[in-house]
Amino acid sequence: MTLLTTCPGAGTVSSAERVAHELAGLLAAEHGVHDVDVHLLASGNALLSVFAGLVVRTNGHHIWWTVPTAASPGRTRPLLVFTLTVRAAAERLAKHRAVLVRADVVKRIREGTAGHIADSYVEALTHDDAAL
Repeated sequence: MTLLTTCPGAGTVSSAERVAHELAGLLAAEHGVHDVDVHLLASGNALLSVFAGLVVRTNGHHIWWTVPTAASPGRTRPLLVFTLTVRAAAERLAKHRAVLVRADVVKRIREGTAGHIADSYVEALTHDDAAL
């Protein structure tokens, strides 16, 4: 009996992984968003965690995510966004993230968990210089 000691295809980069890392790189290089985490799934898809509640999925051909209501002023339900290009995804995600960051700072100030208000403001500005 032969046992597999490695997974078939181990060491190869899937199209989902390639697209996910390309998107993360574009967010960092052109929009100043450096804290994106990429996660590969057993399904072959990849996830990118851009901000709390803003998780992107890709299968290597399509990119989609759900925008929380906090990033869509006037909406009462989350917005499903679908795009075919990495560049379009990066531009839209940077805008959605910037709105969420500002909403998060306001929420933390109201809850009294923001520490010093100036620190929260500087933190928000330095994380989103390109997106603001």
